[in-house]
Amino acid sequence: MTDFISIRMREKSQIWRIIVGLMIIGVIYIGAGLAIGVAVATFVPDFSANDLLGTRPLSLMIMLATFIPVWFGVRFAMFWPMRQPIQALYTVTQRINWRDFGIGLSLSLIAVSIFEIASVLLLGTPQGYSAQFIADPATWLMLLIPASVLILFQAGAEEVLFRGYFLRLIWARGGRYWWAFFVPSFIFGLGHFAPDQFGSNAWFYVANTTVTGMILCAITVFRGNIGAAFGLHWGINLFGILILSNDGYLSGLALFLNSFDPADPQMGWAMVIMTLIEVVIYVVWAHRTYGKIVPT
Repeated sequence: MTDFISIRMREKSQIWRIIVGLMIIGVIYIGAGLAIGVAVATFVPDFSANDLLGTRPLSLMIMLATFIPVWFGVRFAMFWPMRQPIQALYTVTQRINWRDFGIGLSLSLIAVSIFEIASVLLLGTPQGYSAQFIADPATWLMLLIPASVLILFQAGAEEVLFRGYFLRLIWARGGRYWWAFFVPSFIFGLGHFAPDQFGSNAWFYVANTTVTGMILCAITVFRGNIGAAFGLHWGINLFGILILSNDGYLSGLALFLNSFDPADPQMGWAMVIMTLIEVVIYVVWAHRTYGKIVPT
């Protein structure tokens, strides 16, 4: 396991600095969100409440773009009061390990593909998938690269905030697993709470994303850099947004749709099974690679 926290990061991890930094991030994110909302209301008059679920290509790309201000917020929070560059959140050497990023990306795409195939075999109803959501494949191909870039910014924003700012600064203060792993990951999970779409399964979704966040935290500490978690996150979102998505939820750019009701009890069980599979894969990897499942 490589070094995770620099001496300078430890010196700048006072509580007041962390809180002021969070306030800066919040002000920039909310302010930018309001500005984007005004711009959308002005220039996209047909934007409806349903578009807030990302059901059209334009609305989904606008939603993804709202994560870009997080980068600016974290950058300003690191500039002052942390007096460090945002790259300090990547690794001690202030560089993303692109090899870890590539491995994480590859493994995530393989894992979600296997899970979706297994879900169809276990849950049945292959007719639940509608082929070719976008009638004109050329439209999907035209938007593939810009959408992938926006998803990269979106996934990266969450990683820099939760596995960067929160995790590194809490860890720098000597915070144990409850504070450094669970608390940021639970906040990350709550950000995915969507009862209108998932019904009673919304809490299963929160549980899944919380556990996923904790695993990404552990991987980040083990690897000493944000690269692997970043790659894993981007791969999962690429698949779930551009390849196969739930009809009516973040489905504006999906090549294929499934019509399973997210509030159906079967989907709740699927989320539980997916969470258990994630935990098993992580435990096996961590034990075989580091001889332990919890970093110290």
